[in-house]
Formats: sequence, structure tokens, C-alpha cells
Amino acid sequence: MLGRLVGALGRRFRAGPAAAAPSAAEWIERGIASNRAGDLADAAICFERALALDPDAVPALHGRAAMHHLAGDHEDAIALCDDVIARAPRHLDAWITRGFAARALGRLDEALTAFRTAVDIDARPGLISCVGGILFQQGRIAAALEQMDRALAADPAADLIHSNRLFILNHDPRLTPAQVAAAHFAWGRMVEARLAPLREPLAPDPDPARRLRVGYVSADLRTHSVAFYLAPVLEHHDRTRVEVICYDNQPGPGDAFTRRLERLADQWVRTAALDDLALARRIRADRVDVLVDLSGHTGGNRLPVFAMRAAPVQVSWFGYMNTTGLTAMDYRLTDPSLLPPGAEALYSEALFRIPSTAVWSPAPDSPEPGPLPALAHGQVRFGSFNNWAKVSDDVVRTWSALLGRVPEARLLVVAAGGDDEGARAQIAARFGRAGVGRERLEIVGTRPLAQFLDLVRSVDIALDPYPYNGGTTTMHTLWMGVPVVSLAMEQEIGRVSRGLLWACGLHDLCASSEDRYVDAAAALAHDLPRLAALRQDLRTRLRASPLMNGAEMATNLEKAFRVMWHNHLQGDKHRLSI
Repeated sequence: MLGRLVGALGRRFRAGPAAAAPSAAEWIERGIASNRAGDLADAAICFERALALDPDAVPALHGRAAMHHLAGDHEDAIALCDDVIARAPRHLDAWITRGFAARALGRLDEALTAFRTAVDIDARPGLISCVGGILFQQGRIAAALEQMDRALAADPAADLIHSNRLFILNHDPRLTPAQVAAAHFAWGRMVEARLAPLREPLAPDPDPARRLRVGYVSADLRTHSVAFYLAPVLEHHDRTRVEVICYDNQPGPGDAFTRRLERLADQWVRTAALDDLALARRIRADRVDVLVDLSGHTGGNRLPVFAMRAAPVQVSWFGYMNTTGLTAMDYRLTDPSLLPPGAEALYSEALFRIPSTAVWSPAPDSPEPGPLPALAHGQVRFGSFNNWAKVSDDVVRTWSALLGRVPEARLLVVAAGGDDEGARAQIAARFGRAGVGRERLEIVGTRPLAQFLDLVRSVDIALDPYPYNGGTTTMHTLWMGVPVVSLAMEQEIGRVSRGLLWACGLHDLCASSEDRYVDAAAALAHDLPRLAALRQDLRTRLRASPLMNGAEMATNLEKAFRVMWHNHLQGDKHRLSI
């Protein structure tokens, strides 16, 4: 991949004006500058030119490794990093690049070693948080939080590390919802106090009936769970009522899904190169009326921009299933199923309820569900497809009890790092402590979407984790004709699958206790005729449900935005529904 990039861009590079031949050091300097500016093609050319002059130039060797990693050639990147490390064992950037490349390949133990070595060389807060991130992916929640706390002790104002920590807290079964909310509120108070001096006056047009300018902010406008929910809304927005601006914070150019979304927006603004203040000023200059956050405390978020009050009305939607902690975030869009009355104390935002919070669009090239696998294999196969960090020891014990109730069944686990024997051994050991032998488990690593959907349709029943349910994973699974068994919890993160299952008429698969969870899954496993019928019927149910009615969702959003706008003009929040 990188070779094609260099070959194609080399012609452009040679076409420049004649000049004195730069030295290897000058090529390296230019390559580093191009990389920082996001011009990866020019950076790759520069590093190759440097190596042509000095094959042993370590900075250029690392530059080549970094370009391979950024081009997706992670195996080559690791080999090149190893060459650099053999020459310079404490080359910080080589260890960092090696860590990211190993993580991309799902080799989490290797990535952890690389980042820990980098921290030994230079204990930067960002590198410490990378160690925490790998531990989180391995499901080692307490250890991950220790690293995040260590990083924040070194840099208390690092908002992205704070966000990483808050995201991980959602997965910690030791904490109550109130404790998790309090941590979010504490961050919100801190960041708003720090950024208050950077707030600038807003001068919106106060016409209550005019066309509204709506901005969507996200780093996930690509083949990602957020995009599957946003696409049908953009497709059905009434452009006489709203003008849509997408603020795209992903670092690269995106993919085919990005191009699809771009065609659906009135304006598309790439924001990764803008700092928070510059982005806030850009949004103010665009005169956005309603600014919608689709990230929360997930990667690439721009919550400090919201803390600066970039728009008159600011709204948190589905990208993060909890409060942002910001009082400057005026509303949290939700529905009565996700957040029934009484949840208000856990949110800094006013809860604005609409009939359904999200609408979903399947991957265009989704395979057909096919026949029920159990009919061919003679045994039921359960599946776990969510982020492995969501699978607590309580969940492992519940799933182990289920396997005890259905002794002929097997469980497929898809987990980050699951292709690595070390990770498989760790996962198997957790089940072993709960009485389930390795022979009952099939453990594989995460896959690109098309391969992931093939894995989903290879099972008969999917098992939802708790207290953090699946969302997009549940939708993909149902779309492949596979029913999901879930446990409804008190907090929002544990009620997502409930609403999705109820919309499909699968009320009995959403349990109210761990014992009933096992009962529901075991009963379904022993009812092959029902499983076979669901295999053929679930797509029809989804298409007929509000979950795939983009027109209705867009209309409800537009009504909600209009009510919020009226509330703003009147100086209160007296209406919190449509």
C-alpha cells in the first residue's frame, strides 16, 4: 500500500522547480513537518529520499515505519521499528509506533510491552494513558484506571485523558451510577471553570420560525457505529427546516461511508487540525443555532468546544451513553425507555425525551442471515460480540451458568487481541475459574465489518453484557437474524438493548435478573423451531419498527430542535418533549 502511494506521488514531487539538492537531514526535517501537517504522501517521499542519501539515518528509518503504520501496513511497520530499536534501543518514537501498530493487529500484549517501554524512556501522561488504554481493551478495568489516575496526576488539565478515564468508569462494576455521575460532574466543573474566560458573545438571529442551522460534531463520520445512526437522519432532514453542517474531527480523509455522509450535508468542515478555541470560533462564525455532540467521552471528542459555548443551544445525542458532565450542554436527547422519569439527578443536561432516540441503517453489503447453524451442527452456538471490556466477572459467571444449563452448547467470543494465544489464555482462564473448560470456547480477534457479520451469522444466539449493554452491536446482530439475550439495568448504559429488543417484539429476551437471563437464554436454546423462525423474520421486524424509520426520526429531531430553540429565546427550559 505504501509503495503505491510513494510511486504515485513521486511524479508530483519531481515536478517541482529545480533547487539545490537537500541533505538527508533536510529531507527528514521536511518529512516530519509534512507528517505533522497531515500530508502523509509528501512525508513518505521525504523519508525515502533521506534514506537514499543515508541508508542508516535512524530518524528516516522510523519515518518509513510510521508511514507504513499510517498506511495500514502494520506488520511491515513493526519490522521496521524493530530495525530502528536494534540500532537505538531507547528510540522513543519507534516504541510508540510499534505499540500502535501492534494494537492495530490485535497483539495487545506486544502493544502493552511497547507502551510500557516508552513510559520507561519518557513518562509522558499521554503514553501512560496508552498503557491504560491497552489494559482496558484487555478487560483489566482496575489496572487501567490506575494508569489513567497516574497520567492525570502528572497533567490534571489533560481533557482527553479525563475523557478516557470517564469512559472506562462506565465499565467498572464496583461503582454505582451516582458515583460515575459524580466523576463526570467533577470534570465538567473543572473544564468549564478553566475555559470560561474563552467564551465569546453569541449573536443569534432571534426569529423563532426561521430555518435552523444544525451542526453535528463527531470524530466517527466513517464506517463506525455513530455513522450507522446518523446516515438515515441526514437522508431525511427537511432542508426547508434545517441546514446541516457536519464538523468532521477524524484525523484522516475517512472512507466510503464518509463520502456518503458528505453528500448528505449542506456543509462539511474538517476540524482535526483546529484547536478547541479555533473550532469554537469557526462554529460561532458559521452561526450555528443547535450544536449536537455525537461523541461524549469517546475518542476524538471536542467537549471543550461545548464548554466554551460555541452555539446558543447545545445537545448531547447517542454517541455516549451517559452524561457529559457539562452544564453548558443544555440537553440530553433520550427516550422514556432509556431514561424514564427519575434519572434526572444523574445528568448535568436537561433530559429531552422523544419517542425513540435512534434510527439505524444496516451495512449496504450485509450478507443474508442464512439458515440456522444449529440445524446443521446439531448443537447451539452462543456468541459474544461486544467490546470485551464490557464483560465483567459477573457476566462470565452468568454465561458459565448458562453453559452449564445447555451442556452441549459452545460459546464464540470475539475480543480485541483474541487471535493472540496470550489473550485467549486470559479469557479462557476467567471462564475456567467459573467452571467452564477451554473446549467449550472459541476465541477469535476482532474483524472488519464484513468478516464480523459473517461471524455473527455463524451463531444461533447472542449474549449481551451488563451493566454496559451493546447498541450498534445489538442492531447488527438482530439484522443477521440472531436474537440477543440481555439484562436490563438501572442506568442508561444498561438499557440500550432493552429498547431495541422491545421494538422487535422480543420482550421475553430482556431479563430483569441474572437468573432470568439464564432462564431466557436456556429456553431459547432448547427451542430450535423458534430460533429458525426468528432467523428468517428478524429483518422484517426491524424494517417495520421505528428503529429503521429515518423519516420519522428526522421529523422528531427537527421538532425537538425547534422546541429547544423556542426555549432558548424565552430564556428557560420549560418544555422537555415534543
